[in-house]
Amino acid sequence: MNSFISIIPIFTVILLGFLGKKTGLLNKNFIKPANSVVFYFAIPSLLFLSISKANFSSTFRIMPILATLLALITMWAVAFAAGKLLKIPNSSLGTFLQASTHGNIGYFALPVAFYTLGNGGFILAGIIGSFLIIIQNVLSISSLSFFNRLTEKRSSWLQPVVSIIKNPIIISSVVALLFSYQQWHIPVIIERTLKILSGMALPVALLVIGSSLSLEELSHPKMVVAASFGKLVMLPAIGTLMIKFIGISSHLSIAVVLILLAAPSATVTNTMALEMKGDEKLAAAAVTITTFLSIFTYPIWL
Repeated sequence: MNSFISIIPIFTVILLGFLGKKTGLLNKNFIKPANSVVFYFAIPSLLFLSISKANFSSTFRIMPILATLLALITMWAVAFAAGKLLKIPNSSLGTFLQASTHGNIGYFALPVAFYTLGNGGFILAGIIGSFLIIIQNVLSISSLSFFNRLTEKRSSWLQPVVSIIKNPIIISSVVALLFSYQQWHIPVIIERTLKILSGMALPVALLVIGSSLSLEELSHPKMVVAASFGKLVMLPAIGTLMIKFIGISSHLSIAVVLILLAAPSATVTNTMALEMKGDEKLAAAAVTITTFLSIFTYPIWL
C-alpha cells in the first residue's frame, strides 16, 4: 500500500500532462522546448548535484550494475525467441525487441526512484541507469539496423550512436562520478545555478511524458501485448532472478534495480523506430500502453 501511495502522485502529474495536451493547455509550443530543457539542463543538473556530492565508495556498486545489465541482455534473448514464435515479420521485429527492453530511465525511472526511495535511491539509480542507458541504446540500434536491413544510409547507423556519446544524462553521471571519486568541490555560484535548474527536472519531466502519450494510433494488439508483458513483467522478473543469483542483499540496491527494469518503454523508441525505418506505430502503442499499465505493475515490484 505504501508503494502504491508513493506512485500515485507521480501518475497524477503524468495524467495532468496528458489532459493538458488534450485540452490544448500544453501545446507543441510548450512541449518541445520543455522536453529540451529537461533533457539537456534540468535532469543532468539534478544528477550531477546528487552524485558529485555522494561518497564514491558507498554509492558505486558493481553488483547491482551487473545484475541490471545481465537481466536486460537475457530479456533481449527471450524477446527474440518470442518474436520468432509469434512469427513477427523482420520489419517489426527490431521495434518489438526495442519496446520489450528499452525502458524510460531519464524521464520515468529516475523520478520514481527519487519520490519513492529519496535522494539515496536517486543517486544509485542515476549511476546504474547510466550504464543501462548505454546498453539499451546499443541493443536497440543493433536490433533495428539488423532486422530492417539498413544498408542504404550510413547516417542511420551513425546518428543514434553519436546520440549515445552525446547523451547529457550519461555525460553528467560520468563527470559527477569523477567529482565524487576525486572529492572535488563545486564552486558556490555553479552549485546554486544547478540547484535552480534541477528544481524543475522531475515535475516537468512527468508532464512531458503525459503530453507525449496518445490513444489514437493503438495497433498491432498481439505484438503490443507481448512487448508490454515482456517489459513490465518478464524483465523485472528476470532482474529478480539475477539479484538472487548474484546475492545482492541491500534493500536499496534491489529496489533501484527493479525500478529501472520495470520502467515502461521509452518515448525515444518511437523516435528511433521512425529514424531507423522500424515500426513506429508499434513503438507508439507500446509506449502508451506500458506507461498506463505501469501504474499497476510498479507497486507490485516495489
